[in-house]
Amino acid sequence: LLGFLTKGPIAPVLIATPVAASLWLTGQSARLTWKLLAAYAATVLAIALPWFIALSVAQPGALTEFIWKHHIERFVSGLEHAEPVWFFIPVLCVAMLPCSILWPATWAFFRSQEPAVRARRDWDVGSLMLGAGWVFVLFSLARCKLPPYVLPMFPSVCLVMGVAI
Repeated sequence: LLGFLTKGPIAPVLIATPVAASLWLTGQSARLTWKLLAAYAATVLAIALPWFIALSVAQPGALTEFIWKHHIERFVSGLEHAEPVWFFIPVLCVAMLPCSILWPATWAFFRSQEPAVRARRDWDVGSLMLGAGWVFVLFSLARCKLPPYVLPMFPSVCLVMGVAI
């Protein structure tokens, strides 16, 4: 909800995709009913819609610019800050210091075949990686890139690294 108010329509995309994939992969998608989705949508709209209406009344055209220009056009055409697809790799290495020095240990955790280590690679770790991976892939595909765009993946990556070490 707060993500929708601050970042607009990209917030549900960041959250819903990995949650839906997680539910589908575990076979729990039946638990996600239209009634629950409607309740979530109604809550978001009840809180966000008055703000968007007030914005439209106060500044005609601002809502279109906010959604179209600052979300769709930036993603597709890279109006500003156009960077290559690999842009976030060095960003993550530097921005996650000192945690990024633990990536080799995390890689070893995922490659280990020891039963005790494999037992710690449960679905919770997989869900965290799914969410972090989605943020990374989505923003890497966007033409417009800024280092803060991948901040939503940092907590998940750090939690996975904590499990790994």
